[in-house]
Amino acid sequence: MKSVAIDVRALVTTTLTGVGMYEFKLLEAMTALNPDLSFKFWTSGANLEASSFIKPLLKRNQDAHVHFKLSNRYFNLASTLGWSGSRLYRLLEADIFFFPHPNFIPLPLLKPYVITVHDLSFIHQPSWYDLKGRLWHRALRLNELLSSARDIIAVSEATAENIQRYFPHISSSKIKVIHNGVSCEILNP
Repeated sequence: MKSVAIDVRALVTTTLTGVGMYEFKLLEAMTALNPDLSFKFWTSGANLEASSFIKPLLKRNQDAHVHFKLSNRYFNLASTLGWSGSRLYRLLEADIFFFPHPNFIPLPLLKPYVITVHDLSFIHQPSWYDLKGRLWHRALRLNELLSSARDIIAVSEATAENIQRYFPHISSSKIKVIHNGVSCEILNP
């Protein structure tokens, strides 16, 4: 059975934000629609008290939650300094990795990965971000993340166009536009 390791650190919260909601709803659907895949939802850091959004994803026997007790700052530092995450990610024993949003990802990974890009506002509208936010986004090493990804999910045509505009060396063939879904509960009150 093929396995997918998924960064679910955005779900370790008491309230889901836009990216967290995207991630939760997408993973709910992925587990329901893919009986031939196993999912390894991984988190890191000391605080798992607010992980109530991970538990509903673990309905099937083949899925698991893997927690690294290393702090999220470790991942941030490792990525910023270019330390290899291969040894750490090897512990997940996955065939492919999925990162539902750009985050600090220690590269290189020895396995293929897919990454979702929600927008590039931090590039074309830097004034929307304070200094800390601009530095955080710069430290992500987005150019390297996108260049190394097997596939890139863009949530809109505009995001796909912005990826091509700001990263023209990225092949358009690896950018897939997959729009965010809308909950039937919202459409049918």
